[in-house]
Amino acid sequence: MAIFGKTFSLGLMFGCLAVGVSSLHVSAQGGRPSRTSLTCAQAKSMVDKRGAVVMTTGGGKFERFVSGTRYCPMGATTKPTYARTKDNAKCLVGETCEEELQGGAH
Repeated sequence: MAIFGKTFSLGLMFGCLAVGVSSLHVSAQGGRPSRTSLTCAQAKSMVDKRGAVVMTTGGGKFERFVSGTRYCPMGATTKPTYARTKDNAKCLVGETCEEELQGGAH
């Protein structure tokens, strides 16, 4: 498709549209969800439904939780990740991606 004399693929255009819509959703919520303001069940449900969620952990830090390896870079593995939530000091929120270092070590 040509726009302003430039040729763009439909995949690129739909990808940009998806990012734009996603950004509107985050802005409407006021930013990333805070895992310490969610119950364990809410945090787990959010990760299960979305597949991958970036949550704030406090102090300007954040962490990305996934529901499986398909939300990780190619070749990465996952590990179960426990985190503090509003009602549980050690909630299994989801998994985090771990990329293999050269030589097979993590």
